[in-house]
Amino acid sequence: RTISPRRVAILGLGGKHSHWTVAVKVTPLRIRLCDSDQISFLRRRRCTIARAAKQHSIRPHHVLLIERRDSR
Repeated sequence: RTISPRRVAILGLGGKHSHWTVAVKVTPLRIRLCDSDQISFLRRRRCTIARAAKQHSIRPHHVLLIERRDSR
């Protein structure tokens, strides 16, 4: 699944920033965020799924996709 206008990803970050954030858009170069610490984006080349102190570590088991559906 991908991020879309109706779907966001809640990410558990480690490394440089250790907290939860919301990814609202992904491009080849950036992950756009809606974040309480005012971080507007992450550069994808600085992201990893490995543990790393100087990079943004996105933990795969801490990724939640949330999708909005129209109610009927």
